[in-house]
Amino acid sequence: MSVPRLLALSLFLAVAATGARAEGFSVALRGFPVGTLHVDAEIDGGRFDFKSQFQTTGVVGILARVRFLMRSTGTVRGHMPEPVAYAEQMNTGARVSDANIRFAPGDPRWDPNTALVYAFTPRPVEAGCALRVRIFDGARTTDVVARETARAGGRVICRGALIRVDGFSAAAMADTRQHAFTATYEARGDRLVLAMLETETDYGPVTLTPR
Repeated sequence: MSVPRLLALSLFLAVAATGARAEGFSVALRGFPVGTLHVDAEIDGGRFDFKSQFQTTGVVGILARVRFLMRSTGTVRGHMPEPVAYAEQMNTGARVSDANIRFAPGDPRWDPNTALVYAFTPRPVEAGCALRVRIFDGARTTDVVARETARAGGRVICRGALIRVDGFSAAAMADTRQHAFTATYEARGDRLVLAMLETETDYGPVTLTPR
C-alpha cells in the first residue's frame, strides 16, 4: 500500500472534537523525515468539515512526488462521524488520482479522510480506541480493526491492522494483505491526544509525531 494511502487509512480511533481545530504532524520513513501532515477539523451544529494535506519535503525519487489533499463532510451522531461526501487529489508517486464520492444515508462506510482526521484529533479519555470500520475511497475497500492493548501512566496504547478487501491489484493482494499499526495516546485533562503513530507501509515503517 502506498504511503499516502496508509497515512489516510492508518487512522481509526474515536474523537469528539467541537468547533475548529488544526493539528500538524511530522512524518518519518525508516527514521528519516519525509514530510508533514496537516489536519483541520471543524464541527458545528451536528455537521463536520474535515480537511487534511500531506506534502513530502527534502526527499528525492518516487517519494518526492507523494502528496495528497482530502476533504470530507457529513454529520456527527454522538462522537461518531457519518460522512456524506468525500473528495481527494492524490499522488502516490506511481499514480495520480482525483475522486469525488457520496455516501447514501445509512451507509456505514467511512472515507480515508474522515478516518484520518477522526484519529488525529483529541477525543474524550473514556472514548477508548476499539473500532471496526470499513473504508472506501471510490475504488478500494479496506477494513480497519483496532483494539486497546494497554492503559497506564496516562497513556493508552492501541494496536490494529489495515486489511485490504477489494479494488487492489492481484500483485498488491499477493504481496501484503494487511499492515499493522500502533497508536500511542496521552491523557491531558479529560482528553486523549495522539503522541505517536507507527505503521508499516510498502516502503517500510512510518512514524508520525506531533509537530
